Amino acid sequence: MRVCVYATPASIRGAGINRFSRMVLTYLPEVAPDIEFIYYYYYLPIRSKGSRLRIKRPNLREVFMPMPSRVLEPVLRGLGINNSLFYGKADIFYIPDYRFIEIGDELLLYTIHDLSFVRFDDILPKDTISWLLINIRRALNRADHFITVSESSKRDIIEYFGVSDEKISVVYNGFEIDYVEMKLESGVEESDICIDGDYILSVGTLNPNKNY
Repeated sequence: MRVCVYATPASIRGAGINRFSRMVLTYLPEVAPDIEFIYYYYYLPIRSKGSRLRIKRPNLREVFMPMPSRVLEPVLRGLGINNSLFYGKADIFYIPDYRFIEIGDELLLYTIHDLSFVRFDDILPKDTISWLLINIRRALNRADHFITVSESSKRDIIEYFGVSDEKISVVYNGFEIDYVEMKLESGVEESDICIDGDYILSVGTLNPNKNY
């Protein structure tokens, strides 16, 4: 089996979805050694916010386009050409963030991390929300299956977009244990943690859009 992953979000240095994408792409070839992976992404060397992935695995091939996606994607869409012209043939195409790109006839697995910007439409600029919704609606017309990160987000996808329950899988976000151990070894003393009694440990900001 051959799986192509849209790896542009992993190539961008940042937290949130960018870090999530990097971690997923780093470990996917190890947990599925019998699958051939193609990491397809846009990377323009003169831009400072992106970088080459340089993930080396025997079952992984890297294909990158040396230009911004905002330049090539409208051209391809206007000409009726999809990105399989560059990455070749795959059985499954996986998109780990919101950006939808035109692909071939592969099964499409698309990630909707959450719809907080729909439920709380004042948390992001209007043009950002418009961009997100355009991409999601394109995916709704094409995707074979969706991944989201919580049951709450799954309910939102069903409520706002009418996606059937069986087309959505909840896959909880993990974390990189080596990174956590490195931070713990950096010198956090028990006396520095002022907690008395039971508590809930949560990674994220205390905002309504984080399900608090």
